[in-house]
Amino acid sequence: NGFSINSDVDFLNTLLNRGGIVNMLGSLVVIILGLGFGGVLEYLGVLKVIVATFEKKLHNAGNVTLSTLVVAFFANIFGCAMYVSLIL
Repeated sequence: NGFSINSDVDFLNTLLNRGGIVNMLGSLVVIILGLGFGGVLEYLGVLKVIVATFEKKLHNAGNVTLSTLVVAFFANIFGCAMYVSLIL
């Protein structure tokens, strides 16, 4: 399943024989769908409203950090996938 190599080092075999791009398709699909969803939100103007709301309230680095943590937390809860919050 994907790239395969045999060497004398077991650790290297384990590291290099993981399936390549085939094993990464799940993550790749999530990223592509996320980008598509972001494009739809941008086209509809939803992102402009969200950014304008945050710009009014974020004036220093502490507020930006706190809002990033809150957004990642709720993305994890409502997105039901760790990958979504990692991408954000």
